[in-house]
Amino acid sequence: MMSGRFDLPLGHNSDLEVRVLEIPFAQRRVSLFVFLPDDPALGALARLEGQLTSKNVKKLLSTLEVRKKGHFYVQRFRNTFLRRCFRTRL
Repeated sequence: MMSGRFDLPLGHNSDLEVRVLEIPFAQRRVSLFVFLPDDPALGALARLEGQLTSKNVKKLLSTLEVRKKGHFYVQRFRNTFLRRCFRTRL
């Protein structure tokens, strides 16, 4: 698990009822965007998936602002997908 106090970009869209967190990697050349529905109900994630059009994603990413130190906890995962996509050094 990755945890700590970081200055990370965070955005919110009340129409979509979702927050987005940007986690930059490799000198900010690649980022992981984590979409977090405001509603913790199980159906909220499926509803969000249906609303993720390119227009809505652009709108949501435009709300990103660097927040002052916040506590973030991210479960550990493997980035094998990125390694296959980017055969060059990141």
